[in-house]
Amino acid sequence: MGPHSWREDLQWGQGEELPERKRLTRSAMNVVGSQTNLDNRGAVSKPLILILCTANACRSQMGEAILQAVVGDAFEVVRAGCLPSGSVHEGAIEAMAEKGLDLREAKSQHMDEYLDRKVEIVITVCNRADEVCPVYSGQVKRHHWPFKDPALVVGTEEMVRTAFRRTRRDLEAVFSAYGRCLLAGLQLRGPARV
Repeated sequence: MGPHSWREDLQWGQGEELPERKRLTRSAMNVVGSQTNLDNRGAVSKPLILILCTANACRSQMGEAILQAVVGDAFEVVRAGCLPSGSVHEGAIEAMAEKGLDLREAKSQHMDEYLDRKVEIVITVCNRADEVCPVYSGQVKRHHWPFKDPALVVGTEEMVRTAFRRTRRDLEAVFSAYGRCLLAGLQLRGPARV
């Protein structure tokens, strides 16, 4: 099961929106309910989605907040990095606050923190994370959806702010659509049974 581009799942304005959306929904339905996660007490837990980038400071932080807002309590969405920076970029915090999502308490963490968890979906949002991403226990699906790193933009404050807003907008388009498809798959399959 290799990674593939979000463009393979979603075609924006190409006139093939419905068939592509059906394929994404079918892909999401294959994950939902495909495995039963048990926590350390043996209780059923939510499917776990891990979003990875290099520093875990911008893209994965914003992607997690967006996807979690869409899927609510149906999934547990987390994020990590292969070389975590130790903090969340102020530009990401500001861009997400504009949409009512608070990243002020978010932490930058290493992807190895999830090696002992049953991760059903892994989404890499940059090429470096995709190259070094391990296979996680329980992994059913892996996506590679690269986004430009707004932290690399050099210029005026307004140019940097615009870059973070643009990345947030791009992340919103992809992660909101994917979250809706995951929920549609959950409604079609019903709750997982033990």
